[in-house]
Amino acid sequence: CYAINCTHGYIYVRGEYTPSIKSLNEAIDELYKEKILGEKVMGSRFKLDLTVHPGAGAYICGEETALLDSIEGKRGHPRVKPPFPAVSGFNSCPTTVNNVETLTCLPFIVNEGAEAFASFGPPNNSGTHLVSLSGHVSNPGVYEVRMDVSLRDIIYDLGGGISEGKALKGVIPGGASSPVLTAEEIDVEYSFDALAKAGTMMGSAAIMVFDEDTDVVKLLHRITRFFNHESCGQCTPCREGTHWARLILRDFLDENGNQKKLRRLSKVGGNMMGTTVCALGDAAGMPITSFVQKFPLDFEKHYAQAA
Repeated sequence: CYAINCTHGYIYVRGEYTPSIKSLNEAIDELYKEKILGEKVMGSRFKLDLTVHPGAGAYICGEETALLDSIEGKRGHPRVKPPFPAVSGFNSCPTTVNNVETLTCLPFIVNEGAEAFASFGPPNNSGTHLVSLSGHVSNPGVYEVRMDVSLRDIIYDLGGGISEGKALKGVIPGGASSPVLTAEEIDVEYSFDALAKAGTMMGSAAIMVFDEDTDVVKLLHRITRFFNHESCGQCTPCREGTHWARLILRDFLDENGNQKKLRRLSKVGGNMMGTTVCALGDAAGMPITSFVQKFPLDFEKHYAQAA
């Protein structure tokens, strides 16, 4: 805020995160008491106020312009860009939007220097990253890792391997929107560049591991149902695509799938990508196309009996 001469900042938190909102407000109250916030910050002429703004629970408000609409009291709808928030953002003022995790890197960089920060991890993928490891692992949790460790190391060294001694079937490496990786593809460096080269992405760094007994059709249906529910409805490909993909997957779960429906599902997923105002269309489409491509036999199990 000091660097860009900003006098009022907002910390936007999803509405369901009540304990986090409470903790943030308590911390901000302490900062005001210590004169680290408010008028004449730490005896200087600089003024800074911070406000915690709880959202109403919409996933779409993770998109920066939908987030700005939400803070303004409107329904969270992604805006057409340009103009970008840096030109016209909150209440049409120039606005900088950053993920909190990005800002947590600043103290180390300021105190130790950019070169020290760059020494962690591979080139162009500096520093550490917080990963949320969940699913069928023995030790789920949040871990801070360098970006030169492999996905296998995260799962087996930090996560303690697959729970109940079962075999690994696949991994969603960066949140529900990231293309899935099979068990044979986890010897990949957990960095932005390496994951992109492997055809997926780090995304939110939420790693979900699933074992050999997982029905990927059921898993994909759950993911698609989530995106269908969270679509703001502004763009036809996303609004209609997530709806029809969910219905097709429901057919498979009801043992009414067939080859024609599988092709249609893949086509619907592909048609959502790159056709919407924000990236939610891509987020919903990428898991569909990757699951169909990498686990075709799982889909066949849901229509073989109906043949």
